[in-house]
Amino acid sequence: MDRLCFRRAIHHYSAAINVDPTYIRAVRCRVDAFVAMREYRNALLDITRCIHMNPMDPSYYMVRGEILLKMGNLDMAAFCVRHSAAMNHGRRSAEGASPTQRALVLSFLGQFDEAIRVLAEEARFRPGKDILFLLGKTQMKAKRFADAAGSFQECLEILVRWLLV
Repeated sequence: MDRLCFRRAIHHYSAAINVDPTYIRAVRCRVDAFVAMREYRNALLDITRCIHMNPMDPSYYMVRGEILLKMGNLDMAAFCVRHSAAMNHGRRSAEGASPTQRALVLSFLGQFDEAIRVLAEEARFRPGKDILFLLGKTQMKAKRFADAAGSFQECLEILVRWLLV
């Protein structure tokens, strides 16, 4: 989409917010439009507004962390990711994040053993090139190079089978 489309979307979301300032969905959509326009300061203000309206939704903290990371504020981004992970802790997979998302957050937080456990369990039940590749990358970060080579080998075998079909 071009900038004009995003500008129009922001205008329409702003009009909806003016009609009902508690319409959190419009605020959240405007965040996405601001991010697409690379207006991170406005996006940060709006996602903070979403957090104030619904502080129990961990996805808002993750989005806030992503925006802060794009703005270059690594400390605050890490805090938001940790806070979101703490909010998700104890939730079942259906209620919270997917196993891949949980593993990415755990890897970001430096908890490689737990991330590898989550990914290995996911790869055991649903082996796929994406899961195995992510498992290999996480194992490399944890300096388990032999295990990573095995994961990458399984990933390559799946890709070769896919190419031969």
